[in-house]
Amino acid sequence: MRALCTAIASVILTTALCAEPGTGTATRVPPSRDLDQFVATETGLITLSADGLGMLTTFGSLRVEKPSLGATVRVAWLVAASTGFRAYEIPSGGILLNGVPVVWDHSIPNGISSWNHLADVTTIVAPLLDPQLPGVLSVPVEELQTLLVDGTALYVIFDDPGTTEARTAVLAFGAQATGGDSFSIGFGQPVFPDSNTVVELGLGISYGYARSTCQTSHVTVNGIRLTSSAGGDDDGEDQNGALMTVGGVGDSRLNPPSSQFNDPCALVDFTDYDDELYNIASYIAPGSTSLFVQTFNPSADDNIFAATLLLDFAAVVGEGALLTPAHSASCIGDTQTLTLTLQDGAGLPISATAASIEVISGPNAGLRLDGLTDGLGQLALSYSGAVVGTDVISGSFTNGAGVLQTSNIADLRWQDCLNGEEAELSPHQAVTCLDSTHTVVLSVTSNSGLPLVGVPSSILVISGPSVGLRVDGVTDSSGQLSLSWTSSQPGTDRIRGSFLNSSGLQEFTSIAENDWQQCVFNDRGILGPQMASPCAGDGHTVTLRLEDGQGNPLINHPATIEVISGPNAGTSSSGLTDPLGNLSMSWPGSVAGLDLIQGSFIDSHGNPAQSNTVGCDWQPCVAGINGVLSPANGEHCPGESHTVTLTLFSGAGEPVPGYQAAIRIVSGPNAGQLLVDVTDANGQISMSYISQLIGRDNFAGSFLDEFGQTAESTEAQVDWLDCSLPAPVIQIENAGPCDMRLVWDRVDAASEYRIWSRTSPDLPWTLEGTTDRRRFDLDCIDTTPLKLYMVTSVAP
Repeated sequence: MRALCTAIASVILTTALCAEPGTGTATRVPPSRDLDQFVATETGLITLSADGLGMLTTFGSLRVEKPSLGATVRVAWLVAASTGFRAYEIPSGGILLNGVPVVWDHSIPNGISSWNHLADVTTIVAPLLDPQLPGVLSVPVEELQTLLVDGTALYVIFDDPGTTEARTAVLAFGAQATGGDSFSIGFGQPVFPDSNTVVELGLGISYGYARSTCQTSHVTVNGIRLTSSAGGDDDGEDQNGALMTVGGVGDSRLNPPSSQFNDPCALVDFTDYDDELYNIASYIAPGSTSLFVQTFNPSADDNIFAATLLLDFAAVVGEGALLTPAHSASCIGDTQTLTLTLQDGAGLPISATAASIEVISGPNAGLRLDGLTDGLGQLALSYSGAVVGTDVISGSFTNGAGVLQTSNIADLRWQDCLNGEEAELSPHQAVTCLDSTHTVVLSVTSNSGLPLVGVPSSILVISGPSVGLRVDGVTDSSGQLSLSWTSSQPGTDRIRGSFLNSSGLQEFTSIAENDWQQCVFNDRGILGPQMASPCAGDGHTVTLRLEDGQGNPLINHPATIEVISGPNAGTSSSGLTDPLGNLSMSWPGSVAGLDLIQGSFIDSHGNPAQSNTVGCDWQPCVAGINGVLSPANGEHCPGESHTVTLTLFSGAGEPVPGYQAAIRIVSGPNAGQLLVDVTDANGQISMSYISQLIGRDNFAGSFLDEFGQTAESTEAQVDWLDCSLPAPVIQIENAGPCDMRLVWDRVDAASEYRIWSRTSPDLPWTLEGTTDRRRFDLDCIDTTPLKLYMVTSVAP
């Protein structure tokens, strides 16, 4: 009924196992390419989200931080890196994002005998993320050859209505040479960072093993060491095929504690020592127009595949053009100047080169300047506006490869300044201790600077630990409105003010920020890990680190670690801290449940002190547990219901009740459907659904094994068939490879026949064609894999 002929081929891939993850010897090292193989620059009211994932299983989720209500995806990219020293180039379709095969736009070899890949996935993730509420969201990802893929990274730039400050976001993709490489970043105009400026740099690194083999990458900015401990697998697992770290969601710009830390062998595990996310504002001297980033991997086996920048001014990476100011406003009749700056791959100015600046839309559309850049690599356009509106301007030049390259897009808003009001929030940047009071003041003035009294105004906390807090009112005799509040949660509140102008229109201020911090100046205790989920019966270890107000370890200091609640409440250990200021406690858990653990000590002033509280959630892992999906096979017509059941058995063959498990449709017309539930008294969970599509759905079940690791059940599948009329019996006529025809018997009441094919029983059917005859000519069959064919009949 369905299959004519098929061919089955088995491929065995042999790889050499290294002594430690993240190491290897390349017999053929392909050329690396620095981080300017693909550079994307976006400007405007935007935010950037970045996250990475390395995994040893096929399925996982990449995180995306959606900044505000109404934020929409402007552009998104997926980057994937194959496992080091496997010479594996990930094919298009080898990664599925939200169930959709990813087609690569760029694929390049790196310096560790593997490949880096990049794809624009905007059309895949935008329909998923745009309708959702703000917060940390998940995007499903699937690696078809997971052991040959170290991991993936998802970069998303949002148009963010929650911000009124124009920003620049840059993604640079490539493959830094392990023996030392560099890239330059140009600003186009002098910048003057202060203590409140944040210039965020994030790195994406694969095949780094942040443990005893001392694998790290060094990063230097403008000749000053930024970090000596970049790399590791804090976004993955500690095995080849899952070594991935990306600076982004959930990471801190406050580490590493020491940029000069140059002995990773001193720590058994420093995966959390460096999050690969940095604030490099302090590395930029006042008046600088560029910065220079150098990377070096002493172990010669880490892969730096991407860098991101998020800053409050325009920038360009590598050879390119930068138009500044990126966002500006001017009064009608005044003169405004826009400057196009060209730089080469080393960040040096490109002089005496033909370039253009053009107003591409707005009241002055068509205005254009062509000329040669000066000794600073610059070309300037100055003009005045006579009409209210916004000009959109672009620059261009022909780069060293002979390709026309455009700059970032700049906008210039022409406004009538004869009658206007202005408003600002102060302070613009602040740091406040937790449980203290912070106050922001909105001041509304005329364009001549006089305070405006009785103006309807508001102040709103648009994100952060105090999100939603607001005050509405009218300005007082000083033209001001204020908001005061406290917070017991650390984080950054972002605040925006607004008012109604004399035309009755709402205007907004720029965004102010207040960083709530735990102001601890005395000794402190840090207990970790924050949370663990071992199996009941196994052991667990927590470590308490004591340090003074400057972060120095307290050595030979008495301390106690105690389980303060849970099934093992009362378990404790006391002793003196070691030369690193650490004290550890290990204990076994005999029953399932959540232990809460806290450290205590006497600080240097003789006062009792406690550490943070951490958790250990003992899991009821069952020895020898296995899962069976049933029925293993099924057939249904569209519109009917199908139920698949996952049954968990212990090693003794008994059903396992009260155990969390999942069933997922991994491929087929209904791929992506997922059920997570707790097994019933028979050790079962069941998924029922109705399909309106034809094709084969393949199921997988998953659960935690006795070691707390994700385990897979047996497989199952169901075929959804076109049942509108009986399917004819088909056969092959003529056996030559280029002279083959499908023929079939007549089906009463059929007006036409549809011919379907697929190359594997695991794939959905694809429509080859439609005919009202009872035959179908095939193409020459001279490639593999061979196709499987099915014919269905359709009523008028």
